Amino acid sequence: MTEENQTISEEQYSHPKDGKKSKKQKRLLCITALILIILLILFGLYRCGYLGGRQENDSDIVIGAGVKEGEMNTGETEIREDGSEAGANGKANMTVKINSRPVFADGESAGDLNIVNPEANLLYMKAEIRLDDTGEVIYESGAIPPNHYIDNDKLAKVLEKGAHNAIAHVTLFDPDNPDAQYNSANFNLVITIEN
Repeated sequence: MTEENQTISEEQYSHPKDGKKSKKQKRLLCITALILIILLILFGLYRCGYLGGRQENDSDIVIGAGVKEGEMNTGETEIREDGSEAGANGKANMTVKINSRPVFADGESAGDLNIVNPEANLLYMKAEIRLDDTGEVIYESGAIPPNHYIDNDKLAKVLEKGAHNAIAHVTLFDPDNPDAQYNSANFNLVITIEN
């Protein structure tokens, strides 16, 4: 019998530790790629306004984070500043829907603000809510385009349990000329914090 001597070159020979190293490197690479994908998805959601980010439009007007497109069906009547029901509307007239008695489960939860800028307004709208007794701003909507609304949102200040009188100052403005305000109105609110 003849024995053949075989020589194994370093290229053909794989050390057992090299396989473990390779598996660890592959696992680390996969984990890094997964984290990167998750971060990109979260950034995309933030930019779209789903994670508290603000939406932007072409005119550099910052759209409020909780603003949604379409008409909100609340069963409430649209009221103009003069108290009449809404009809055909132009830039000089204002139609607003807002919940005059929003309820929040606690001071840190979102409540049913139901702020609507109907399509009839033709202009952007913004709402600012101040406490009646101190004048402190507790909510700012950001820009709300026509045919958009905010149903639920959090207040900027944590309020204690109970009823709080407030004033919502609503203003219409042209996104091409934000300093030219066309119409504004104040609405009395009673904000209820349940717990």
